[in-house]
Formats: sequence, structure tokens, C-alpha cells
Amino acid sequence: MGKLAIAIALCGSALLHAQSPASPAFRIATATGKTTFFLGERIPMVLSFTGPADTYDISLFNFGRLDPFGLDTFEIMPVDGWSDSLAAYFAFTPFGCCGAKQSGTLSAKPTTLNVNLNEWARFDEPGTYTVSIVSHRVTLVGHGQYGRRSDPINLRSNLLQLHIVAATAEWQRTTLKSALHVLGLPHKTDGETPPERRAAIEDLRYLASAEAIPVLAMNLRDDRLDLKEDAVRGLIGLPRFKRDAALAAMNHLIDDPTFPVSADFLKAMPFLELENERLPDRDMSREEIEAVVTAHETKVEPIATATWERVAQALPRKIGLARAVTAQTLVTLTPENPSPTATAQLGAILRESFPALSPYDKARLLSDSWDTIRSRTLVPQLSALAKTPPSELDSTVGFISLRAIAFERWYEFEPENATREILRQIGSATPTLTASDIDYLPDPSLPQFEMLWANAFNAADPDDFSGCDRLGALLVRFGTGAAAQQIAAKFRSHGYSLGNCTIPAFAYLVKFDPQTAKGLIAKANGHPPANLAEVSKFVQSPLLTEAALTELDDPRPDVVSDALRYLGRLDDEAVRQAVLDHYLKWAERWSAKPAKHPDDEEPFEEREERSLGIQFVHALLASQGWIADAALIATVQQHCLDKDACDQVEHLTKPDLTVRVSHWGRETTYDVGNVYMIPTLKLFEAKLDQYPKGTTFTLGRASSESPAAQRKLEASLVPILEKHGMKLGSQPR
Repeated sequence: MGKLAIAIALCGSALLHAQSPASPAFRIATATGKTTFFLGERIPMVLSFTGPADTYDISLFNFGRLDPFGLDTFEIMPVDGWSDSLAAYFAFTPFGCCGAKQSGTLSAKPTTLNVNLNEWARFDEPGTYTVSIVSHRVTLVGHGQYGRRSDPINLRSNLLQLHIVAATAEWQRTTLKSALHVLGLPHKTDGETPPERRAAIEDLRYLASAEAIPVLAMNLRDDRLDLKEDAVRGLIGLPRFKRDAALAAMNHLIDDPTFPVSADFLKAMPFLELENERLPDRDMSREEIEAVVTAHETKVEPIATATWERVAQALPRKIGLARAVTAQTLVTLTPENPSPTATAQLGAILRESFPALSPYDKARLLSDSWDTIRSRTLVPQLSALAKTPPSELDSTVGFISLRAIAFERWYEFEPENATREILRQIGSATPTLTASDIDYLPDPSLPQFEMLWANAFNAADPDDFSGCDRLGALLVRFGTGAAAQQIAAKFRSHGYSLGNCTIPAFAYLVKFDPQTAKGLIAKANGHPPANLAEVSKFVQSPLLTEAALTELDDPRPDVVSDALRYLGRLDDEAVRQAVLDHYLKWAERWSAKPAKHPDDEEPFEEREERSLGIQFVHALLASQGWIADAALIATVQQHCLDKDACDQVEHLTKPDLTVRVSHWGRETTYDVGNVYMIPTLKLFEAKLDQYPKGTTFTLGRASSESPAAQRKLEASLVPILEKHGMKLGSQPR
């Protein structure tokens, strides 16, 4: 990919082709009007769009360089004397996207966007440069989609000539002094950064003077939220001959006892040592991109490991908050093969700092880094955390609370004591633990609490989701069925509507009194009193499958949709033909409808009916119960009718043997081939058995806050696949 801008001959071919008076127009200028800048000076630009009213839409996303949609392409001549210094950083660093849609409509009044040219180009040599931009932001009204525009009008700007001159030492000192003065003023730490502070941060970032480099390094810390990312990019964007100064400044901070080393600090250092890397390109195949990314990671790994070990050696000399933060950083970014000495030392320091950590950091350590800190010496702290009254401040990691993970770790060392406390906390009308919090308990039932929970459940406010869900899940997981008639009576006395209590109540009856549950369905004219897809999260039963198959004949699209969601998650190939038959009926019924004109507003009921096509396609081609063969794919393709449904067929049938695994709190999910999203290990293994023996899977990329925990999770795939006669072609990183 190299430079983002592809240099072109900026002569006659660069001029705008003749446009009618109704065409949109696009101009660029510097924000201040000046065109002469020092090397390292911020170059603010204004992008201005105009057009006839109510004719053209424009995307107003303004990500700066972090633009996942390629909304603007910068072109600079000559091709020498400048570089895209952040190309590798943005190519190999994952970023989130994108927030609420931001768009507008052009008019005679200019629509403007502000950008810094420095985001795309670092000028290294004095000279005269000509800049133009091709914008892909504008479409005809109604042709835009979220983010990337469909059928964009590629607007080329005017040519902007800039004169870049050598920076003077006096200008560099003055700019740095001014920026530091503004950054030292009192400011709010929440909300949007004030414009003058934002400008000072950017001035500091692009300056690249010998005095500015240590200041950038000093701000690579988690308690400088509005400075940290600019500091990262400022250091990585330095010219090659200035990077040694940056590395020296960062190594000095590693040895500083009071400096807290952040994850961004560690991640930035390899980029300062790497150069001339091959970058992924949009024209590459997925395999080529994967090879480029792997080559990058191969180069980064030894540098990152050496840096990690260097920080680990300095850790014992850190003091106070710097010691705790640095230890957290090290455990989060632990390399694949750390030295035993560093690992043991890190574990000891983390246990030492554990009492002073925030609830969130404690939960993260206990959840993701237990192997590093595991020790019986933590038992008093674990039991104290487990006994702490729940509160809204109770931190969670991936939907598991600090109290819950502390209970589980305590249980490993003292199962009897932990169980005694668990029973105390759940043995009331207001239990403080959920069924999923304690699913490791071996007891199949806790009959001593069943009627207590049932009475509380029946007395619960139907609008109290948390109360119903917690009590209902405990009844399903640890009940015996003793309260079945009591729960059924609640159904009958409330007209089969218990609000948020309906789902767990019905699940309880399905599990322990299927005849009563079947009678409730019959009395409701064949319709289950609760959403089947949600009930199946509590319990699975042939009764639910029978009800779902009946629902497929319902004239209401939302009811059919519920049935399809349930059947698609079911590990039962026997339902395949029934789903296919109803899909064909849907296709026949839908094909008989008159074609919709693109400008007509479709009634809500018809939109729901149309959307069933996509859901049928997904249930048939991405079902837990089978892998679609060529005949099924051909049939589904032949009857998809709707463009969105046909696009879904194409997506779900692309050959793909990628497997991913991710973990949040107590939930581990598996993604096979970008098609099957599997919520449990049992279902994952059932899906593996549907593939031919000897199948070789490729490890896909899954992001995680803790790379060390992610690597361990990915390594667990190898024995699972081997157990089923499969292989993992790309070994876990």
C-alpha cells in the first residue's frame, strides 16, 4: 500500500472535467489562508462542499486518518520529500468503528470539514508541494449507506500549493513552550477536549524536535487520556533518524521508578524499530493479506518480547502507582514464552498490589490472569470479596462480577467454606448470585430453597427483569419440580402473561412438568406462552422443537422469526426438511406479490414478511444441526428472490474453514467459517463432527483485552480438534 496517495500527473488531467451548474463542487484551503509552513508545523485544512439544495447527500464522518471507509484520498506532488509515516501503524493496529451515522445534505451554503494534512503526510524536505484531494463522500440523495457511500460521486478538489521551509530552532522552542503552557492550564478531564487544548496537543505531536520527543514519551501513560494516542502517533510518525532519540527517551522512562508503563507504551516500541514493511492492500486476496499480517507479527514478536522482559526487569524498582500499573500492563501483554523468573516475580508483585487495585482491575486479573497470580495466600482476600455486599459499583469483566469470580477462585482452594457462603447468599428471597455465577457447583439440585424461590418468584413484579431472571434461573438450574403446580397456577391466574417472568417460568415447567407446559401451549391455541429462542437458553426439550415447528405455520412474521431463531440453534438435523418446506412456501407466497417500486414506502407488515427470507436462509445455511450440502445451497439460492436474501446466501456459502474462539466472563464462544456462531463447547464439538475427518482448520483472529489469555484460549483448540480427528493448520500465536 505504501503511500496512501497515488501520485498523478497534476497538469491538465488534474483539472475538473466540465460540470453542469447542478453539479456539486469541492474546494480545499488552509484554515488560516497561509501557504508557507515549517517542517513539523501543523497544517490545518478546510474541506468545503457545495451543491444544489436537496440533491446531494454527504457523509460527515470525520475520523481524521482513522478512516475505515476511505472517504478522502490525498494526492501530493512531487512524490519525493514526504512520506506516509503512519501507514504501518494504521495497517496493523485494529481500531473500533464507528458511532452514530453522520450525514448531511449539500446546499449553496458550504458544508465544511476540518482536517490536518499532517495525518496523511509528513514533509521531510523543504520544497514546494501541490496537494489535491479526491472525495468519495457525496452521493445523490437516497443513495447513501452507513459509512461507505454507494454510487459515490468522486469529486476532485482544486490544487493547493504549499511551501515547506526548514524549521528554525527559535520557532521550535516557541511552539513547544506555547503548547506546554496550554497543556498545563486547568481543564476538564471529561467531555470533549477544548479546541485550544486540542490544537496544542497536535502542535506537540507533529513538532518532532529534540526537545519535544521526550515530552511525547512522557505522555504515553493511561492517566493522560487526551494526550496518549497523539503521543503514540507522534513517536511512531517520527523520521527514521529521530527514532533512536525516541527509544532512548522511552528506555529512560522504563527505568524511572515513578513512571507507569502503559500497554500503548509497550505496543509503540516495535513500530519505532521496524521499517520498510510490506503493507496490506485492498486489491490483495484474503490469503495475501493474512500472509502480510503474519510477516509483520513475526518481526514484531521478538522485539515485543525483549521489551516486555526489559520492563519486567525494571518492575521491582517501580514504586507506588507506577509499580501497580506497570504490573497490570505486563500481565495483560505477557508474551508467549516469558522467562520463568519474570513470570514468578510478576505474580508476586501482582499479589502484593492486589488489595490496592480497582474493582475492575481485580476482576480482570482473577478472570484473565489467574494462572499468573494463583496462590493460596489470596484466599483471605478472595473470601472477603465474595462476602462483600453487592452494589452498583461491583465491577464486571465480560458480564461476570468481581464477587462471582472471587467466589469461583475461592472455591478452588476451599470448596466447603465457599459453598457454605454461596448457600447463605442464595438461600433467600433476594439471592445475590445468579445461576451462571455458580454453575461449577456439583449439586444437581437444592430442594431446601425451591419453595422459597418459587414464592419470591410468584410475588415478583413482572416488570422486574433482574429479579425474575435471577430467581427463575436458579429454579431451573437447582430445582426439582416441586413448585411446578404453583408456577402453573401463576400462569393461569395471570392470563398467561407474566411480563419478564414468563420465560424462566415456562422454562421451569418445560424441564420439570412437560405435560403442564404442553397443556399451557394447547390452551393458548397452540402457541407457547414465551419466546422459544429465549426459553432455550434455560432448557432444551423435544416439546420446544414441536412447538417451533408448529409456529412455522403461523401467519405472523414475528412468530415465525422466533421459531427460526430457535431451530437454527438446535443440534437436530431432523428439522432440516421442515424448515426447507416452509422456506419454499414463503418463496412461493412472496413471488406472487407485485414487484415493489423503489420509491414506494413498504408497509411494516410486508417489510417483516420480506425479512423472513434472510432468516430462512440463515436457518438453512448456518444451522447448528447440519452443514449445507450442494443440493440444499442450490435450492436456497434458486428461491432467495430478495437481493438481501441472495446476498446472504453468497456470504454464507463462501468456502471458509476458519475457526475463532473468544471469551467474555464465563462465556466462551466459537466462530466456525464466519458462518456458525456457537455458544458452548458441547455444541462446538457437535459441529466439528459434521465435518469430514482430517479437515484442517485455520486459526482466525479474535481480539482480546488480554493477548496472553487469548493465546491460551486459542491453544486449547488444538486438543479439541485432534479429539475429533481434525487439525489446526495455523498454530495459535
